[in-house]
Amino acid sequence: MTLIRTVRLRCTAVDPDGAITVATVDFGDTSPIYTLGGDARALLNSGQPVDLTHPFAYRDTPYVVTFTVTDDGGLTASSSVEVSVPNNAPTVTITPDAGTGMTARFTVTYDDPDVPYGDVVSCTVSTSDGGETPIAVSGQEYTYTFADAGTYGLVARVRDAAGATVESAVIQFTAVNTPPVCAFAAVVGSDHKSVQINASASADPDGVLVSCRFHPQVTDWDDGTPRPPAEGWIAMPVVEGIPQPYQHGYATHLPGDTTIAVGVTDHHGAEAIVYTTINLENVPPTASLSVSATTLSVGETLRATVQCADIDGDAPPTATLTVADGVPMPVTDGQLVELPVGSQAGVLLLTLHVIDDDGAQVTVTVEVRVRAVTAVIMLSPFPTSPGARVIEREYSEGGAYDG
Repeated sequence: MTLIRTVRLRCTAVDPDGAITVATVDFGDTSPIYTLGGDARALLNSGQPVDLTHPFAYRDTPYVVTFTVTDDGGLTASSSVEVSVPNNAPTVTITPDAGTGMTARFTVTYDDPDVPYGDVVSCTVSTSDGGETPIAVSGQEYTYTFADAGTYGLVARVRDAAGATVESAVIQFTAVNTPPVCAFAAVVGSDHKSVQINASASADPDGVLVSCRFHPQVTDWDDGTPRPPAEGWIAMPVVEGIPQPYQHGYATHLPGDTTIAVGVTDHHGAEAIVYTTINLENVPPTASLSVSATTLSVGETLRATVQCADIDGDAPPTATLTVADGVPMPVTDGQLVELPVGSQAGVLLLTLHVIDDDGAQVTVTVEVRVRAVTAVIMLSPFPTSPGARVIEREYSEGGAYDG
């Protein structure tokens, strides 16, 4: 590209005893010699100047422009002038702003004194780690993120349309990796032998997370603080820097509180680990016993419905129902048991005993009152017999009649 600057030239000539018949201008470049026309010569002969403009290409050495006139007597006169069209180099400065972590912030200001004849065609900021940032707008803030921690130099370079290149002073930036932030939620399953981990709230302030891991059971130091485990970690999936939900199952229930850990690592290798406790203890089974009535008469039938469950068991709980001091009978959840009350009045005790697959037990008792049956017996002779007499006695079923 050839950068052009247009220069204005003023030509004057006087012939005391005649008239100027030919006037030419040699611009001293590769363009042909320019001959002034009749109107221009008339201006010269009347004592007035003639203004010309001519485009000159930028160069370091001046142009020699020669104005030559010839009068009607054949005599000539010339005058020369040097025209300098140098390229003025652009200027550029880089100013550091408040960068944080691994990211430098800076403002680049550039200018070209030859505007409007010339202009800056490119500006970049180079860093000592080999990076380059194009600068499109002067005076605007830009950023650059370094891959590794350390101290780096930044320099701005600007080039104008004539090819002049200028560098700014070098500024320094110290990149310091900010560790990631680990945050997660742990939800224990209804079986009390699994936990759902969601660490999607974890993040890296100055980069991206590259890995996430989970530890299902962390031991403590003697002072009760968690001991960072060296082994037993389980990798959790990470998609586009976001940890994905993970569910972990335990083989058995664990006594007391269990400490778990989640760790996230950024692309610089810094890791953040967070601990929390969950409860994986066995939940005892539940049991209930409902009866058709809490008061019955001897000889009637009692109906009892068994309800038992184990929300965190691998198998249904074992249940037995004992009537009074009898032999325990196996029962299951939802079973309806019919029990003849018999002939003995008093209190009938029902005992439901339930045990889960981890040995936890629960006992439910129900008392049912059994009452005696009262009846009236009338003894009389044949109604037609004279002098008939009525004898009344009461007795309870199961008791002795005395008369």
